[in-house]
Amino acid sequence: MKSTGIFGNSNIHQNTLILFKVLNKNMEGKKLSMARSGNNKDSKRILITGAGGFVGGALFSKLKYAKPIGVDFGITEGCQENKLFNVDLRDEEAVKTLFNEYSPDIVFHFAALTSPQRNEKNIELATEGHIKITNNILNNLNKDTHLIFLSTDKVFDGVDPCPDEKAKVNPLWIYGKLKWECENIVQERLKKSHIFRLGIVHSLGDCFASSKESGPSSFVDKAIIDIKAGREVVVFDNVERCFVRLRLLVKLLEMAMDDCHYGIYHVGSAMMNYYDRIRILCEEERIKWEGKLIPRSGKVLPIAQNLNTGKLKRVFGLTFN
Repeated sequence: MKSTGIFGNSNIHQNTLILFKVLNKNMEGKKLSMARSGNNKDSKRILITGAGGFVGGALFSKLKYAKPIGVDFGITEGCQENKLFNVDLRDEEAVKTLFNEYSPDIVFHFAALTSPQRNEKNIELATEGHIKITNNILNNLNKDTHLIFLSTDKVFDGVDPCPDEKAKVNPLWIYGKLKWECENIVQERLKKSHIFRLGIVHSLGDCFASSKESGPSSFVDKAIIDIKAGREVVVFDNVERCFVRLRLLVKLLEMAMDDCHYGIYHVGSAMMNYYDRIRILCEEERIKWEGKLIPRSGKVLPIAQNLNTGKLKRVFGLTFN
């Protein structure tokens, strides 16, 4: 199985055929639309788009007990046994076939062009990677399907000192604009949806995407890897964001599967600068950072982007540190 790259001319129909052969085998000849008993997540059909990416891959691994199906670009042949497949979600017929054969109860929609820089350089590609894919999915969803969508703090411009979910949205860049448009599409067309606006997602330099076409990993993770290796890392000490630990994000996403308090949620830690964030993580992991972490002032817009996460704490009882 070969793929020519993200949004390229992959062998989509061949890949889709292989996917459904595996699905039918796993279902032992039974129809995939069969009714299921029980309401817990163990008995629900789960589909994860972007399952080869940084967040999607971590969630896919965590939910193995629920036997989810994962789709992404650039997935290797060896991943088929784990029910992780190449599917071009821009292809309307492929998406229609996917949802006709595997009718999910829950869809984690993470597939997108995740690099803000690539979004700015190629708006047409970015629009397909966000809007077209989202519309293709929603056009084929059962009205009772629960969709969980990842958005971004980049829907804001940094003017509001601590915006909550009802604050005015004003994205400065294409990535934020397209994510906001997808938010609106989801909310207009579905009754059951969770939308999580995330700060900067990171792990501890120990999690990697399985898709060769996945977007770039977190700068925080790259910095930790370099510092471990004894290399110097220049980090902005005046650019402030809220941060999201991948482990806690996966926990939140798993909790959302059984939650009926649908809507938008802000996710992130207390706001801090990149320098302090990486320093704190290094100290937690007992990584020697002195002399390797070099502070610099950066020119980034917005300089500070906070998030009010009170709603998340009230509903889910989670605090991101």
